[in-house]
Amino acid sequence: MTVVALLLTACTGPLPPSTMPPADGRAERVQHDFYHYDVGMQASAQAQGGLSLRITRADGPDMDYSDGFTAKAVANDFCGHYNRKLNPGAFGMFSAPASWIFEGGCL
Repeated sequence: MTVVALLLTACTGPLPPSTMPPADGRAERVQHDFYHYDVGMQASAQAQGGLSLRITRADGPDMDYSDGFTAKAVANDFCGHYNRKLNPGAFGMFSAPASWIFEGGCL
């Protein structure tokens, strides 16, 4: 009987979005592929959507201009942890030192 109940609860559809952490710039650790990344969410009046995500690699080589696709995947993983998606209009840009910024945050 409990198996049937578990199967029925699994078919209810996507989970509702959960509460996002405060946009205070403190980093949260996300693992993607073989590395750990720090993702910090910060409120900014100038940023599109009022929020920006800063992605830095916590271990391994520093991020550079060629890591934009990876940084966007990490941002999607971060948003997915809160049952959200990265803002489709999020504009990614490389920022020294060794980080990527996505304006728009999670929706």
